[in-house]
Amino acid sequence: MEAPGSKGHREQTAVVPTGRRSWPYVVAVPVSAGVLVWALNFVLVQRPVSAALDADSRNAGYALSAHYSFYVNPSTLVLDLRTISEAAPIDLFRGLFQTAAALSESGRRFERVVLARRGDAVFQIKGDDFDQLGREFKGGQNPVFLLRTLPAKLHRPSGEAAFGQWEGGLLGVVGKQMEDLTAAGRSWAGSQ
Repeated sequence: MEAPGSKGHREQTAVVPTGRRSWPYVVAVPVSAGVLVWALNFVLVQRPVSAALDADSRNAGYALSAHYSFYVNPSTLVLDLRTISEAAPIDLFRGLFQTAAALSESGRRFERVVLARRGDAVFQIKGDDFDQLGREFKGGQNPVFLLRTLPAKLHRPSGEAAFGQWEGGLLGVVGKQMEDLTAAGRSWAGSQ
């Protein structure tokens, strides 16, 4: 028998197959990352949006989800109209203004905001225009002015203008802007 310090002594170590020990990590890491991403979206955008919309009982006829694009791109906000039961287009746009005001007040800024319906992009707004809508709504700007000028700020998902700019007499311009607003509301709500 050899002494423990001699050259010929070999220590026996238990060999544990690595596949058995690593599988919890393979599952835990992606699940943890997913929970973290969801939590950040909830805390940073969904919670302020829900609080603003829940404060007005007129918003009870629809559900609006707010999250970052693909849940990980903080430069783009997605406002996704998930369900609509008893809401007119004007209700959706009032909710949009309330959402813009809440996010502007919380300091959230975006390069663009996507208005979606059940996951499909319908319109987009430049982030600066969205922020301006929020500040003006919070500052007491006439809601009719905000409504009638909104369609000119909307773009198709491809980036092209969804509606044109109108020129001419005040009554004619206001009439065309309100027609555009109605068409925009129907498109977002899915009733057109």
